[in-house]
Amino acid sequence: MTSEQSDDNLNFSGDDAAQNAGFAPIYSERDPEDVLTISNLLRSLFILTMMLLVSCGVNFYLTLRKADLIVVDKTS
Repeated sequence: MTSEQSDDNLNFSGDDAAQNAGFAPIYSERDPEDVLTISNLLRSLFILTMMLLVSCGVNFYLTLRKADLIVVDKTS
């Protein structure tokens, strides 16, 4: 088997480009700073979602509770 016929040797020039397009290398490693940024964004998203849910709950509670206002009429 020559180096041109080897599976490890990908030739992306000419007619072979269409045949080798499905065999492009896939890198599964991420940049450590990218992982840290994604982690921080997910943590921020979770905190903001919890704050939104608490705010909606408090708004519904204040909307549906009975009125606390007591009016004393001293005009009579």
